[in-house]
Order: sequence, then structure tokens, then C-alpha cells
Amino acid sequence: MTDKLDQFASLFKSADKPTMIHDDIVVKKLMVVGDESVGNIDAHLESVRRFAPILDRDQPAWQALAVTTTSAVSSLRDVIRGVGPDLIVAHRDLGETSRRTERSLGVILDELLWDSPTPVLILPDDKDGRAVVPESPPKKVMIATDHLTGDNALVDYGARFTPDDGTLVMAHIEDDGVFEHYMREIERIPEIESNVARERIRERLLETPKDYVASCIAVLRGAGIHVHIEDVVRFGHRVRDYERLVDEHGVELLCLHAHWDDAPARLGMAYMIATRCRRLPLLFV
Repeated sequence: MTDKLDQFASLFKSADKPTMIHDDIVVKKLMVVGDESVGNIDAHLESVRRFAPILDRDQPAWQALAVTTTSAVSSLRDVIRGVGPDLIVAHRDLGETSRRTERSLGVILDELLWDSPTPVLILPDDKDGRAVVPESPPKKVMIATDHLTGDNALVDYGARFTPDDGTLVMAHIEDDGVFEHYMREIERIPEIESNVARERIRERLLETPKDYVASCIAVLRGAGIHVHIEDVVRFGHRVRDYERLVDEHGVELLCLHAHWDDAPARLGMAYMIATRCRRLPLLFV
């Protein structure tokens, strides 16, 4: 059986390695949405511009929009359709009369992430639940996904939001619980040498995303993007480990998929991560 595993390993290695396909992210229209917790909406917009000066690279048109209550969801959706922004900037608990919805981003954001194809940059709140704009631009950006290999769009957005002197951390956590589940089934098959299978499968599951990161570095360099790139590829418990990685790497902006594990954000793991990282700006793509 070992010979067969060696043959499979040889086939894996001879297959084409995953390669990134780069698509430059252009932001020409931005909509900044806030409620009474941000004070003057125009001043809030200027604070956002200071926080993310990299967004001015494409000389976009900025538009500010104030909302009052969560009942504004329908009208907000109509405005978004009319403007067609490339990016929406909002904050947690947008339009909520009571702050600090610990297990939710708020009704309006839930609807935006559910319905809108537009990426949403979500600003954090403070310990009292007030929306805040960080004073300095993020220099440490992390993308977190359950399928890093081939995830070109998330890499492109992460690179777009990382300044030239900044660092992009590409994180991929293989769920050790899922791995053990399948290994228990494999170990029940007497024809398979389970110890060898365990080792080879673990190696392969980590090798593929590492190869993809190497391709991302080469492709982004070729496109003239020279941000520093770090990779974190390992086994672990996704929600807990991503939360730790944010602290360990001093992450200042976390990029997540609006759909994770083929589920809308508010039903998936990305949403669980988002509700736990309350002090961190988030970009949902």
C-alpha cells in the first residue's frame, strides 16, 4: 500500500501548481455611511479618508450618507443601487438605538452583507459601543479564508488595501477537527496504512496553499506591487486561531469573505470571527 501512496504523491507533485491570476482593484466611487454615533457625517467622512488614504489612489468620488434607524435598510439599499459604489464604509451597529449587539454586526450590516455584491469596510467600536475611526492607517493587513488556494479576489483586495511599506499576511487554517474526522474513517479501512496516509495527507493539505502563496508573491511583484507578504499556513481551530493570529501579528485590518464555506457571511465562520474581533476594522469582500 505504501507504493500506491508514493504513486499518488508523485502524481500530486507532478500536477500543475496553483497560480494566482491578478486583477487590479479600482475604487472610483465610495459611500461612507454613519449614524448619530459618528457625529457630523461630513467630518466622519474626512476621518475615514485620513484612516485609509490609500483609497484616494484612484481619485474616487466620495459620498457621505447619514442614517437614523434600522428602518432605513430599504432606502439605503435604493441609494446604493443608484450610486453603484465600488466600496461601502460603515460601522458596527449602524442605526441601532442600543449599541453592543455582541453576536451581530447589526441589522443594516447584516442586510448589506446578505444582499449587496459591493465590498463593505466595517469600522470597529470602542468598549462603550461607540463607532470609532482608527487614527492611523493600517499597515498590517491580513486575509483569512478557509480556501486560500485560488482565492484571487481576496488576495487582490488584501494587496489593494496594504500600503507599499506595509505587510500582507495570508492566513489559511486547516481545521484539525475536520481532518481528524476523515482520518478516523480512513483508519477503518484495513488496506490503507493509516500512519503513512495521515502524514502524507497533512503534508499535502499544507503544501498546496504554501505553493499558492509563492505564486501570489511572484504575480504581485510582476504587477508592480511590492508589499511585504507573510504566510501563516497550519492546522488548528479556525475561529480561535484567527483571533489569536490577529493579536500575534498586530493586524490592523482583517479581510474576510462575505460568503464563507458557501454560506452567506451572517451564517458562516467569517461572521463568527467578525463578531469576536470588535476592535478591528474588517473588509468583507
